[in-house]
Amino acid sequence: MSINLVESIKDLLPGDLLNKAAGMLGENPGNVQQAVNGIIPSILTGVLHKAGSGDVHSVLNMAVDSAKSGIPENLGVLSGGGEGLGCKAADILKNLFGDKIASLTNAISGFSGISSQSASTLLGVAAPAAMGVLGKQVTDSNLNAGGLLSFLNAQKDNILNALPSGLNLPAVLGLGSLSGIAGKLS
Repeated sequence: MSINLVESIKDLLPGDLLNKAAGMLGENPGNVQQAVNGIIPSILTGVLHKAGSGDVHSVLNMAVDSAKSGIPENLGVLSGGGEGLGCKAADILKNLFGDKIASLTNAISGFSGISSQSASTLLGVAAPAAMGVLGKQVTDSNLNAGGLLSFLNAQKDNILNALPSGLNLPAVLGLGSLSGIAGKLS
């Protein structure tokens, strides 16, 4: 059975969890849902960009480390701010986006109508969840770097098509378009 990475991550963040998060953040639940709908494919696009730029081993290591730490099985711990998980999220985001994290956070905020602080918090939950799902796929399928590239290549259309049109991720990443990302994985 073929996995859809975007949908697998979304399944970890159901409506009731997002409604609870909206209440904790003081945000409109619809806006939080819209933010998450932009965050998940944004993180995965960061993965595609990193892997396609020749750093697939870094992506592989992040994914395996996330799977070893019990993510996504322990997502409830994530949403409660478990010990060290905020650092893990920051490390993942820094590894994927470098100095563009603030730009990504502001783009998510502007796109969804939530505050930058709320966008940052949601990125902090979604990044380890996304890497945990990817890591579970890597470990369950015993993928090496080449296998991960093949898997990501098979997922790239789902990921890029899931990006909302109102979220200008190419500008955040400093790219003219996302078509270059897709070509790098081939």
